[in-house]
Amino acid sequence: MAKRRTHSPLAAPLQTLATMGYAVPGTVLAVGVFVPVAWLDNVLLQYVWHNAASGAILKGTLWVMMWAYVVRFLAVGYSSVDAAMQRVTVNQERSVRSLGVSGVALVRRLYLPLMRGGLLTAIIMVFVDVMKEMPITLMTRPFGWDTLSVRIFSLTTEGLWREAALPALALIVAGLLPVLYLARQDEA
Repeated sequence: MAKRRTHSPLAAPLQTLATMGYAVPGTVLAVGVFVPVAWLDNVLLQYVWHNAASGAILKGTLWVMMWAYVVRFLAVGYSSVDAAMQRVTVNQERSVRSLGVSGVALVRRLYLPLMRGGLLTAIIMVFVDVMKEMPITLMTRPFGWDTLSVRIFSLTTEGLWREAALPALALIVAGLLPVLYLARQDEA
């Protein structure tokens, strides 16, 4: 909604910058997220806690991993949501507003019903991509936090191919089912 109303010359470059994370390799992105977080960790330890304890405050937390995922996969979700948003015309919004509907009710009554398919597609596509993502997860995860892709990686690294087969198959099936659902929705 805001993009439609904004005619700023900065809107398009900022959109491109925000969705650029998908073009960057996961390892590079993880380092790019981790370095400023490590710097902030050191600043917090030095100036806020006055060198009271050495250790990580932010590094290795779920928040850092989630932030890296947002930077990486924003483009995937954004493209589906933006395409769905294009289906809602300005005239439709004006018509609903003329009936006295605004704010959250406008989103609930106009935008969500018309964008439901695009939102569901975005959620499924991001879910599948996050499930498969390994470099960001390996480099930013909290200690002891293993995802399916990390578990498969560690098993295959140790040469335990048989033990890795079932988790790998589960990852394939978990990634394939949403894609099949989207393909079926596209045919309908």
